[in-house]
Amino acid sequence: MGMSEVLRSIKTAEQEAEKRLAEAQEEASKILSDARRKASETVQDAADETVVLTQKILDDARSKAQGGRPGESHRRPRSQQHRIELSKPPRGRREDGG
Repeated sequence: MGMSEVLRSIKTAEQEAEKRLAEAQEEASKILSDARRKASETVQDAADETVVLTQKILDDARSKAQGGRPGESHRRPRSQQHRIELSKPPRGRREDGG
């Protein structure tokens, strides 16, 4: 094996290593992006559930205060109701812009 063949094989090995590194970095980016998306969805789902539970607690407290039982509907007109609302991004949109 001559010197040029040795240098060529070293160059080929370096190129293959660079290719593998690039593929690994791309895969790591995808995994991280998926993890961020899932975490964001989990946080949003928890926030949504918190709003629903908070509203139920408020409705039950209002009903008790008006002499009813929890779960009964003694609602005031819509214009007088106070609702808790969260603004949330549409599902499927990634915050990392990708």
